[in-house]
Amino acid sequence: MVRMMRFSFIRRHSFSLSLVGAIAMLVGIIHHVGVGEIASALTEVDKGYLAVALMLYAGTLVFTASRWATLIRLVHERVHRGKILQFSFIDKFANAFFPTSAVGMAARSYLLQKEYGIPKTKGFATIVLDYGVDIVGTLLLAIPSMFILRSHLPGPLQTTIGACISSLAIATVGIVVVNRRVTLNGDDRTAPFRWARLERLSKHRLGKKVFEFVATFRHIVHNPRRASRALGYTAGVRCFEAVRMMVLFKAFGMSVPVYYFILFETAWVFIAPFMATPGGIGAIESGRIAVFSLIPGMSTGAVAPVVFVDRFITFWLMVAIGAVALALYNKDAGVGRFSLSFLGSSDPSTRSS
Repeated sequence: MVRMMRFSFIRRHSFSLSLVGAIAMLVGIIHHVGVGEIASALTEVDKGYLAVALMLYAGTLVFTASRWATLIRLVHERVHRGKILQFSFIDKFANAFFPTSAVGMAARSYLLQKEYGIPKTKGFATIVLDYGVDIVGTLLLAIPSMFILRSHLPGPLQTTIGACISSLAIATVGIVVVNRRVTLNGDDRTAPFRWARLERLSKHRLGKKVFEFVATFRHIVHNPRRASRALGYTAGVRCFEAVRMMVLFKAFGMSVPVYYFILFETAWVFIAPFMATPGGIGAIESGRIAVFSLIPGMSTGAVAPVVFVDRFITFWLMVAIGAVALALYNKDAGVGRFSLSFLGSSDPSTRSS
């Protein structure tokens, strides 16, 4: 009984508890590094390099939105890339208030349904597929980089990056195996399941949603050109991010070879979805400081200001831009306003078709 009451309390106050935990982690990091040391480093940052880092992140956002738009066109040809970029900003705003990226994903699938009439199951599938392409593309860059540059990496860093690459490889194999074992469409009777059973399942509401989700995934198998384009955008994202981090270190007077950051991107892709605090506050900062400190010649005091500036660009600034994007979308939408309250809505109009 006591255990159930504790679980109920934690469930009711999960957001508050995670927020308190995030703030405590940030305070702990700042206290460990030293307020004076961080403030001194921030006042000496090179403004020119900082401006370049901002422009590079803008390129990352454009490449990311373009990749998702490419995948959405598998199920709906007429999507506007600028609108997709706006939805991505709203995603970042939504994820700032909740752990993991699930809320942002739900928000984007809702917006796709509202703007283009794409069923939520199909919209959600394009988002998951976008994550899958991100994983595969990152893996394709990381594996050769790891083998080529292994002699330049210290032992602890090899272990950390190797574990992340192995986990991403297992996830990729799992996606491919599951994808190949599920039927593509009504004419595919070669799947290992009996078609009669699938036909009965497809008549149920939940079964229909599952089929829509899976069919969206399978579209990319028959569109190698789209798949190649999406992987190309992923390569662009990873290269922009690696160069951006190299430039940020330059802004603080430190020279770090770009290949370190190409490999580090593997770690962030693997770790980011599991952050337990709103927007990954505290967890991402501590994780990045810990990993960057493994670079030869680097200390936590040296890398902490870089991480805080990086988080300002990629999180706090994006939350502000996302809030503006949401306000502009609501202004354009007029009566059909969008808010995060849709997650608990019982209005049938907000449900998937």
